[in-house]
Amino acid sequence: MEIKEGETRIAWRYDVLIVSFLFVLSVFIRLINYAEQEVMSDEIGYSSNAYAILAYGWSWPVEYMQGHPPYFHYLLAITTYLFGGSFDVLRIVPIFLASLTVCVIYFLGKTLFDRRVGFLSAILLSFSSFHILYSRTLMLEVPVIFLMFAALFFFWKSYHKKDDIVNACIAGILLGLAIGTKYISLLLYPILIIYLLWSSKSLKSIIDKRVILTFLVSLLVFSPVLITLYRNDVNPFYWQLFKRFEIEYTSHYTIPLEELFIRGYNNYVGILIDKDSVAALSFSGLHIFHLSALILLAVTLLYCLQLMFKKKSSVRFLMIFFIILNVFIALYGVRYQYYLMSTLPVFYIMMSYMTISFIDQFEVQYKRKELRASLVNLAKISILIFVCIFAFSSIVIGIMAPFVNKPVTSCYEEYIVKLKNEIKFGEYIAADDVAVIYYYCNEHGLKVHEQKIEIIPLLWSVKKPQREEVILNPEIWIMKPRYIICFDYPYNSMVDLIENKKIRENYDLISNKGGILLFEKKG
Repeated sequence: MEIKEGETRIAWRYDVLIVSFLFVLSVFIRLINYAEQEVMSDEIGYSSNAYAILAYGWSWPVEYMQGHPPYFHYLLAITTYLFGGSFDVLRIVPIFLASLTVCVIYFLGKTLFDRRVGFLSAILLSFSSFHILYSRTLMLEVPVIFLMFAALFFFWKSYHKKDDIVNACIAGILLGLAIGTKYISLLLYPILIIYLLWSSKSLKSIIDKRVILTFLVSLLVFSPVLITLYRNDVNPFYWQLFKRFEIEYTSHYTIPLEELFIRGYNNYVGILIDKDSVAALSFSGLHIFHLSALILLAVTLLYCLQLMFKKKSSVRFLMIFFIILNVFIALYGVRYQYYLMSTLPVFYIMMSYMTISFIDQFEVQYKRKELRASLVNLAKISILIFVCIFAFSSIVIGIMAPFVNKPVTSCYEEYIVKLKNEIKFGEYIAADDVAVIYYYCNEHGLKVHEQKIEIIPLLWSVKKPQREEVILNPEIWIMKPRYIICFDYPYNSMVDLIENKKIRENYDLISNKGGILLFEKKG
């Protein structure tokens, strides 16, 4: 008994040292040049929500209820109240939560498998260039990923430990906070229920007191949002799932299922290597890194898929989460690539588990003197080589990322700096993201109101009897703005061929950096 307690103390000390190292490393990487990172449009919206909460005396304004739930906005409001509301201050919040996520992934990987799996998966997440970028922005992905995986960790501990009420309550609190941060966390309910039913093959598993307690506590934590929505007769769930997709774009078309799968696969590989970032593009081994990610994604999923049906409970737990989240994102009407980031930690844990399993198998063969050349062993060695390439490349790009990477909005700022001495009194600018343009105008001394400069939206949403339709703002042809600034995706997907041709006839495309188009009126 004393020996066991001594081993537990030693293991606990190891965990403290490892988690301290991971946290300091993650914070350090994400803090480098974080204040120099350009502002994304969502950051302006979320910080505005926080300011509005303060302005309304800590109430959730009705006009914001149709969007996302308010818990992250309240956290930003508290930070603003205590320390000020500049982006330099507010961005510390996601940096802190992202670094905690790395620690949670270590504990989750260790609890599901072993310490080596937890450490390897945590290191990969710590150096993930894509995760580093969003760790330094005021967006919902980082806080909701932290809360979801912390909830999964405590749920696993509570369910696989008899009469563990404390961890069940903690899991419920974290799950409720996750739902109150972003509604996608509601998917954890079906994920956990499917896992319980599949693992136990009995309905009794979902009426276990720990499971019921987790769900009840989560609903209790989320209940202030539900009560507020009910009192103000607002239904964001219907709007988020259905109403927002009644908008029809001019050049809308249906993507075939097989093309959707290929796009989704390539998009996932894209976030694994952060292929469009400056850090990745400047990495000389990007092609072999890309190849390793393509192969490892397929091999890891196939490896874990077959284990999922072989009573490997921990793998099943992760795969159900991975599949349901990715299917929902694929079928959801708005398929932003960064939505896939919510399953990134799961992939890292599964790939780390596969890697450690192969190493252990070779070790057993070596001890038994059964290690010999075979097609299976050669395949495993090849996979381990690709894992080494993937890990090394991720670390190199992750180290470079804080120094060189920029978000997609970086060219908006560059264009404003370029144009601020060119724009004359009383002129117009059309933009797809009016808030970002206003922000950068103020940042760089372009006094919009004093100079009577008006920034008008490029696109309009028009309500029709059965739907909404996004069209080119008809005031464009009345006001005739001197400049048009827009991201190429909304421009190409929402402006029809006739309007596109008309813009090309009246405007010159003078720049297209980072996918941001800059048009200037001819003459």
